[in-house]
Amino acid sequence: MHINGGNLGIRAWCPTSFKQFQVGTPRDLSHPGILEEGQQGKFSAIASTPTDRVDTDPQLAPVVASQPISAPTQTMPSSAQNALDNVDVEVSQALCVWTQAMLSNDPEQIASCYAAHVDRYFLKLDLDNAAVKAYMSEWGQGGTKRITGFSTKDTTFENETSTTAKIRLVKDMTITDPSGTSEHLIRSRLYLRRDDGQWKITSEQDFK
Repeated sequence: MHINGGNLGIRAWCPTSFKQFQVGTPRDLSHPGILEEGQQGKFSAIASTPTDRVDTDPQLAPVVASQPISAPTQTMPSSAQNALDNVDVEVSQALCVWTQAMLSNDPEQIASCYAAHVDRYFLKLDLDNAAVKAYMSEWGQGGTKRITGFSTKDTTFENETSTTAKIRLVKDMTITDPSGTSEHLIRSRLYLRRDDGQWKITSEQDFK
């Protein structure tokens, strides 16, 4: 799926297919938002290699005739697994929309990615959606401070249900203001909730 950046000359790419994940382990789903603005270069997030599972070709596995047959392992019902896979897809699409909004530098568009009530927004607790919009308006300093590059990587689903998701990721941000341009790698944790068929951010916290 490609999301065009309109007149901003920004291109965002999001994954449209996802591999199955082993039940009971953290889900590592890197979200490679490849973004570029003008001729300033590309900002790409490279999907990291999952370390919590190993894919083994059964044809290469040694066969021991005398080895007893183990009891079948319990697996998640296919319907429940499919539901979680759908959560992965839907939340990843929501992250694509959020990435696009951040690059737009439009406070209203950014705020639309957050829930009506936000439990945490950086160091602020228990605020409404209007506060997110106000924060971004103030942060932009009247358009003199802009996000000129934004992507995410090392995205991990730590806990998820059909209506909630907890995610850890790294934000790669390039910020341009009158003093120059700087790039920042920020570890962040997001909580999202599905309301009326749409996934919205209910908490965003950055870590040093």
